[in-house]
Amino acid sequence: MNTLIKQTIQSDLESLEKICLKTAFDGRDASGLFFNKTLLASYFVAPYLKNKINGCLVSFNEQGISGYLVGTDDTTRFNHWLNNDWLPEIRKKFPQNLDCSSELEEFVLEKIHTDAETEHYAADYPSHFHISLLPAAQKSGIGTKLLELFSHKMSLAGSNGIHLQVSKANGPGFQFFKKNGFQIIAEDEVGFVLGKQF
Repeated sequence: MNTLIKQTIQSDLESLEKICLKTAFDGRDASGLFFNKTLLASYFVAPYLKNKINGCLVSFNEQGISGYLVGTDDTTRFNHWLNNDWLPEIRKKFPQNLDCSSELEEFVLEKIHTDAETEHYAADYPSHFHISLLPAAQKSGIGTKLLELFSHKMSLAGSNGIHLQVSKANGPGFQFFKKNGFQIIAEDEVGFVLGKQF
């Protein structure tokens, strides 16, 4: 099955919301863990499309969109926009007293109601991203191609490094990024921050 990559457009959002939900539980389906089905993507996908950043990519084939990578070249600038423009509106849609069906959903709701902070490692790895592939698209090479294209775009934008967060429970994901040249640059009790410089 031939898989291609294209720039994400706003009309892709519904498909990306579904993929985000189906891969959010350490790479596995989290659909049963969220009462509010668009909550997750409202933080981890939608703002990147809204901000019109050229680091948003999707993979697709004749069956539709099979994965995505959304990111930004400048985490500091993005977080400023997120805190001042995006999150205030999303908080109205998802108030703090919202009914949640899992600890994971509660965690995401808390992130929405907490301003994003730019961590120290953003100085050396200024760009960040989120990537998700449906199971059928994994181990096909498309994830590596998405990373390569995103890295190229970030380099052209003037960035010298990229980073992302990976759960410690997501062993396959961790191994994928290690194979693609990422290294651990920070760590806490639940996950790693992985980075790669150009």
